[in-house]
Parts: sequence; structure tokens; C-alpha cells
Amino acid sequence: MSSKQQLLALFSVLLGLGRAQTPPAELTLGVLMAWTTGRRPFTGPYIYPAIFHAIDEINNNPDVLNGTDLKWVWHDSQCDQEVTVGAFLELYNAFDISGFVGPACDFPSLYVSPVGKYYDKGFTTYQAVTQLVTDPFLSSGNLARVIPTSLDVAEGFFPVAAAVNWTTVSVLHSDSITDDFTASKFTNFLVPAHPGIETGFRLAFASRTSSNIDTTIQIMTNVKQTGARVIFIFGSCYDMRAFLLAASRLDMLEGYQYILSGVDTTCHRTSRGSGEWGPAANAEAGRAFHNTVTWVAPPLDSPEYLAFTDYVVEAFNNDTFEPYRFPPSGTATPTGPVQLNPNGLDYLNYTSSGYQSFGLAGAAYLHDAITMWAMTADAIIRDGGDPSSWTDHSAIIRDISFQGLTGEVRVGPFLDRLSDALQQNIVYNEESDTLSFTVLGRYTSSNDSYEAYRPTVYPGGGLTPPPSRVPRVCTPADYQPSGGSCNSDGDFVVEFTRISGFNCLDSDPQATTECAFVPVESSFGKTTIAFGIVGIMVATFFIIWVGVYRNHAVVKLAQPELSAICMFGCLMLNVSSLLLVGDEGRPACTAAPRVFHVAFTIALIALIAKLYRVWRIFESRKLKKVRVSIHDMFKVVALFVFLDVVMLTLSSAIDPLRLEEETETTDGIPVEVEQLRCRGGGVFKFLLWGVKIALLSLTCSLAYLTRYVSDHFAETRDILTSVYQVMLLAVVSIIVYSMADSLLLATMIRSLAIMLGTSGALLLIFVPKIKAIRDGVDMETALYGASQGQGPSVITTTKAISKETSNSRHGRPQSAGGKDSRHSKNSKTSKTAADNKSSVISESIFSE
Repeated sequence: MSSKQQLLALFSVLLGLGRAQTPPAELTLGVLMAWTTGRRPFTGPYIYPAIFHAIDEINNNPDVLNGTDLKWVWHDSQCDQEVTVGAFLELYNAFDISGFVGPACDFPSLYVSPVGKYYDKGFTTYQAVTQLVTDPFLSSGNLARVIPTSLDVAEGFFPVAAAVNWTTVSVLHSDSITDDFTASKFTNFLVPAHPGIETGFRLAFASRTSSNIDTTIQIMTNVKQTGARVIFIFGSCYDMRAFLLAASRLDMLEGYQYILSGVDTTCHRTSRGSGEWGPAANAEAGRAFHNTVTWVAPPLDSPEYLAFTDYVVEAFNNDTFEPYRFPPSGTATPTGPVQLNPNGLDYLNYTSSGYQSFGLAGAAYLHDAITMWAMTADAIIRDGGDPSSWTDHSAIIRDISFQGLTGEVRVGPFLDRLSDALQQNIVYNEESDTLSFTVLGRYTSSNDSYEAYRPTVYPGGGLTPPPSRVPRVCTPADYQPSGGSCNSDGDFVVEFTRISGFNCLDSDPQATTECAFVPVESSFGKTTIAFGIVGIMVATFFIIWVGVYRNHAVVKLAQPELSAICMFGCLMLNVSSLLLVGDEGRPACTAAPRVFHVAFTIALIALIAKLYRVWRIFESRKLKKVRVSIHDMFKVVALFVFLDVVMLTLSSAIDPLRLEEETETTDGIPVEVEQLRCRGGGVFKFLLWGVKIALLSLTCSLAYLTRYVSDHFAETRDILTSVYQVMLLAVVSIIVYSMADSLLLATMIRSLAIMLGTSGALLLIFVPKIKAIRDGVDMETALYGASQGQGPSVITTTKAISKETSNSRHGRPQSAGGKDSRHSKNSKTSKTAADNKSSVISESIFSE
């Protein structure tokens, strides 16, 4: 380091020492107290002895603010938010205030602290106990508290919990703003700060709940179901009484531990209500309080405190501070005069032991608040800072610790008092009908330790600590839906994740509803696919068979072109069954209906074409050739398919089939889930089905009209039988389909009906032809039928003409000579006429 740098460093040190050794000549402390208020007067007439005692100690102590004269000035906050803010501003503007002690009340403290922060001033309260004033989210962070609260003493619970291996703690609290923020701070800050323990649950109840037996018992029933056994209760005496009564009636005392807050000797008693919840239950409530525990700050009984109280009481009794008993007061020029006792307060003469105890404790906390501010200011001055700045105070105040009148005084991360605490057993005395307290041990905040004085007695009289939780079966309240999927049974199963703050035995919650589509892996899906494949295989077999035997007379006479069209339609109908399965229902909604309608039309029109040609020919009244071209039939098929395509196109443009999310409620645990359901189609789906019904009706009509066609054209009877079968299956399937309350079952029934309808029709029509080919039927038999007594022929109308049939135009070949089994011996003349007509018709059918 160069000599220049050394000189600069030395100068800086000397400058710092100079600043630290030159304290300000005087500092003025502002005191905000509640004096002229109709509310409880807090420290009342003991305020001035406490202030003078603290100021004199500081000014006479060479180790604190040495060389600085500490003065003070006060203002009446009246325990009112607006008045407190006004008092602060008046003091700030009238005097060179370095810092503030007070306010004494909760909500005024919350209101004035952000105003003080704007002016870089802080506050040290000696009476405000609500958690709001030091809440890390709501407070301004410029208010320290020297009076311990119920939450500050609750720190003692954690080393006790660790000693007995409690791993969870649960909280019941009223919804009052004070209790709500106490519970919030306990679960959100105190519990997480202690590894090894977690919050089981935090449950708020409305204050009015305590007066309702059924509601209170229901809450405790829910608590019992959680398995929690160690429970804090933050609430009024009436609240604690109500929940302990409920616990007693639900057998929830023995095996539990209840930690109560703010219990006094008469907490179990009430004069409100009637019946089993009112005064008649006071003794029962007292027994419910018995052996519960509470945490309290240690009593103020040090020799220093006792000497201080003697001084205050003597000074009050001797009117030592008579000039300061009423405003204006202070060693600085006070604010304007305040009317003497304007509300007629009686605390001047109110010197009972109860008041003295409260008032003297408040005076001691006020004394320690002034001392803490002074010691913090002294440390700031030593560090060369500004004692009038809260910014400098906030950097040092957490490091300040001293033995005051109320014990060791220091504040924690949130500027709350770090307090020692006593754990007490609450004991019910039946003879006096009062509660008393037995000290069990002491918690020391400085080293975060607990010293037990005697064993803890738990509710029920046992000495063994209960577990903090017990294994239990999870309830629906422990879970929340986290998704869902369709399983192999075709059920949409909701998936749950556990949200409880602690573990429980999984109960496998059930919430199911029917899947909105047919999963491939489900039994319904596999069966539907199997039916579709069987139908496709049957149709494919016959298509191949027609292709192989297309040159055989029997097949040619069966009109292979129309037959192939019919078979293709049947195949595609079964393909539509395959589209009903999987992919979240998308093909079932959009593709399957389109394929079904077009395929149905193709298959049915082919049958209609066959029947129509026969009907036209046999309806001819004259024995002359009637020409019905196969190309005409193709045009008919194309026309109806075109109509289907047009209606499907219009439907897609105007009201398309689509998947829409719909909310459904599951069975089991009621959960609202959303599934994709097929919607749309509008009037067009009715038009499409109307066309199909019309085609079926036309097919039945043509089959009925051709039922008496000559035996030589027996295929009409096969077609008629197959059509009747299709109609019967359609009617039965529609009835069963409409009655089915399951989409999966209805889909399977639809696939089965399609498979049976298409396969059955093809088998009825073409199996006789397969048999005829196997039996070696010749052309003549194929054309005109078997000889008498050999059964029905396999005649089929067709445009196809083989060369072998050309001779049939010149006359009918001779039959085998047997009599027709359907005619009596006396029908020879009529049969001959029919045969002559058939000969003419054959010539008409096979000519183009």
C-alpha cells in the first residue's frame, strides 16, 4: 500500500472514531399512549412513573447514550386509528422526534406504521398483541414488539414435540382476524422453521359455530377422521369450551393432546345458551379442559420487577408525579392541553389488585420498550449511524439483547418478542368449579431448549404421550381429481392424488362413469371388432368366390355385377363397425356414419335391382320380351349413392357431426368430468335414416310381389328370406339398442346386427349356388330348374348370356319328366301354360 493510501485509510478510521465518539447532545422520544379513551386504560396512571423511571435510568447510565440527554414528549392516541395517525403527525411536525414508543393498541399500530415508514420512523409497542402488526405480508416492517403474544410463547412447543417424536401438529382457529393471522403465522412460519414437524391441517371455524352443537360436533368428527392427535386451538374461551365439549362427546380426549391459548380460571364456564350446551354443561366442560395444556409467558417476579412495582405504586400513592398525571406532560414542550378526564374515567381511584397486576405489567413493558429503543440508538451512534432513522434501527435492533424488568428482551426476524415460556397442565377443581394451572417445564428462548419440571399428564390421566397422528383410511376429502382415462372395462375412471397434509392409508377412491367411446382394449371393443372382422371375411369370401366362378353358368345367371356390388356394400357395412372403436370416438362420430349410410345404400340397392328386374318381367301381361339392362341398374345404384353423398355433404356444411365436451357427474365419489360426445347432424340424419327405411320397405315390397314367381326363378325366395331376416334383425336391434343404457353395449349390438344381417343375407342367397356348382348343375337345369321331384331351381335373373344358353331361345328343353311337387296331377294344363310363359320370359330376360 502506498503512503497516500495509508494516510487515507488512517483518516477514515479517525473520522469514524470521531463520529462514534461525538453523540448528539439530546434525543427526543415520542410516546403514543391511550389516555382519554372509553376503552380499557391499559397502564393508566402508572404510565408516568414508568416513563420517568426508564428515562432516569438511561440518562444516569454511562454505558447507554453517554453524552446524550434523552427527553420525551407524549400524545394521546385515544386507541383510535385516525387519532393515532394525527397524533404521530402532530408530534413529528412540532418536535424533532428521533423515535416513537407505542402505540398501545392493536389496529392503531397497524395504521400508523406505514405513515411512520414514509418518514423513516419506527415504533416499539408495549401493548399491541395482534399478529397483524408484525405480519410479514401486511405490516410495514417498522414496528417492534416487546410484549410477548400467544404465538411467541408457542415456540416452546417445538422442543417438546421433538422430545416425544411428534411429527405433525394441527390447528383449529376461529375466523376472527386476530386468531386467523395467529394461525396463519403459526402454520406458515413457525412450523416450517422447525425441521421434523409439519402441519397436519389448519381448519378455520366461524365464531358463531361455537353456539351450534351439531356444527361443532361435525367439525370435530371431521378432525377425528383425519387421524390428527395433537391439536392447537386458537380462539375465545367460549370457542375452546365448545370444541372440548364436542371432543368429550366423541370420545376424543384420551389419546389426544390439546394445546390451548389464553386460558383463564373460568374459561369452562358460560352463562349463555341453554340445554346441554349452556350453563348445565359447565362441569362437563371443566372435565374436558382437565389435563389439556397451555403455554404462557413466565410471570414477572424478578427482584428488579418487584422493586420497580413498589416504586410505581409508592410514587402513585404519594402523588410524586402529580404534575404529569394529566396532560400536558413531558420534559419537552408538550402539545396543546387536553381536557382533564373528559370521559369520566374511574381508573384514578381504581387500584384493585386485578388492575394493579395488569397496569404494573404494562408499565414494565413500557419501561423495557423505552430501554430497547435507547440501547438500539446507542448502538447506531457507536456505528456512526443516525439514531433518528428507522433504516438504521432495523439493521441493528435484532442484535440488541438485555435483561429488562420483563426478562431477557430481544426480538426475532419479524420483530416479535423472543420470549421464554412455561408449559402448564390445566387442572379442573370440581369443588370450586375453577381451573388452575400446574407448571410442567420452562422453555428458554436464548438457547431454544426445554427443561421439564414434572411429567406431563395427558387428557384421560395418562403419562404416555399420544402419537401426533394415527394410521387411518383416507377419505374423499384427502384427494383431488387429477385426470382420468378409459379402462379395459369401458369405464372412464377418475384418477386422484392425495392432497392431505399428512399420509393416510390409501382407500382407492372410486369415481367412474361410462366412457364416451368404445376403447379398443375393452371387451366391448374387442367383441365389436370381432363381429366386424367376421362380416368382412364372409363378404370377402363371396367376392372372391364370385370372381373365381364368374364364368360358371350359375354365377352368370346370378348377375355377378350386382352381386359384387351387394357384397362390397356388405363388406363396407362391417368396416363401419370397425370405425366405431377407439381414437376417443372420433371415427365413430364422423367417419362411421358416412361409411355406414353409403354402404347400406349400395348393398340394398343391389338387392332391389335383382328383384326389380324379375318384377318388371313377370308383370308383363303379354308374352313378349322385356328388356331391363344391367346398365339401368347401375344408374339406379349410382343415383341413390349420389343422394346419400349430397345429404352427407349438406350435413357437413350446415350441422356437421362433431365431438363436443360435455360435463358429467361420476358414480361413486361425485366428480364433474368432461368427455367428448358426438353431436350434430341435425335434420339430415333423420333424412338419411328415412331413405334407408324407404329402401328397406321397397325391398320388402318387391320381394313380396315376386314371391309367387315360377319355381324356375326360385332365387327370389332366397332374397325374400334374406330381406325378411334383415328387417327382423333391424327391428330387434333397434328395440334392444334403444333400451340399452350403455353406449358400449349399444355399439356391440349394432356391430352384431350388421354382421348377422350382411352375412346371413349373403349366405341365404349364395350358399344354394355354391351347392349347385358342387352338385354339377348343367346349363339347362340352371336356367329352367331341376326335374320334377328334385327340389327348387337356382334360376337368377341376369343380363349375362352365355353361349350355352343361346339354344334356349328356340324352345324350352325337355325336363326330366317328373311331376312338380307343388302341383297336383290335375294341374298339367296350367303348368304347361306357365312353362310356355317362362320360355318367353327367359328369352326376354337374356336378350339385350
